[in-house]
Amino acid sequence: GFFTEPERFWRKTAELFNGRKPTKVHALLAHLEQKGILLRVYTQNIDGLEHAAGVSADRIIECHGTTSRVVCSKNRQHAIDGLTASEVADDVLQGHAAPRCHCGALVRPDIVFFGEPLPPKFHSCSGEDLATCDLLMVVGTALSVYPVAGLVNRVPALTPRLLINREAVGPWKGAEENAENYRDVFFEGECDLGAELLARELSWPL
Repeated sequence: GFFTEPERFWRKTAELFNGRKPTKVHALLAHLEQKGILLRVYTQNIDGLEHAAGVSADRIIECHGTTSRVVCSKNRQHAIDGLTASEVADDVLQGHAAPRCHCGALVRPDIVFFGEPLPPKFHSCSGEDLATCDLLMVVGTALSVYPVAGLVNRVPALTPRLLINREAVGPWKGAEENAENYRDVFFEGECDLGAELLARELSWPL
């Protein structure tokens, strides 16, 4: 784990920064915001690509945190200014020891480790967001990690729900064969293809 083998953790984390760039899904999210119709993005990814695509920070809930920030492991409210997780990982790969805060505690990425609570913003925003949501898009997920997976069941009963995914998950399993289904739509395939086709229907180039 991080606290017992911080250098090993940082070396593994370095793989997250190997040339990853925003995808067409991220571009679609940015378009939705530009059109004034994006309420919020709840992401379980920790790579910060939503920001890189141009989505505003106040529109993003990073449910499991982000590697774009590093914080003191003793006081997670204390961000380490001028230092990114990518830079820390590069330093460790070059043989340097894992950095420490001025208080002596290890510096860690601002992500949610197993057993830790989700960021307060998740809880403070999700109630009102889901109550006012008029279209729910779910993209690229197994819907297996709670409480995030439970969000899909908290939107109003008449709110349409679109899943873009390689396989049907959660309430979309068998939904299209269910004669009583009136709101769930499933696009089976690669997420970028689904985003591209949806954008094309809206006459938005990605």
